[in-house]
Amino acid sequence: MSKHPNSDNPAEGPRYLPVSCDLVDLIEHYATLGTPVKIDYRVDGKLITEQDLLISTWVNDGEGEYLIFKEGLKVRMDHVKTLNGHSPESSCNI
Repeated sequence: MSKHPNSDNPAEGPRYLPVSCDLVDLIEHYATLGTPVKIDYRVDGKLITEQDLLISTWVNDGEGEYLIFKEGLKVRMDHVKTLNGHSPESSCNI
């Protein structure tokens, strides 16, 4: 059985939370322009900052939506805290 991205089962990992529509727009903007971005995101409670070229808006692998970067970095969208200084404020959950 595959994992559902909104599962509350701890064995399946943290629940995926819908992200801000503004964040999705920014992601598409930077991926289309092909410009490097600075991203701050959380993993295991630690804030990590990276700078890389965003090459794909997202890939859904059954656990949520991800940003894919040129150097191979893969960041789950709901872990993003800032993208080029822009902080997502609300959910895009309709």
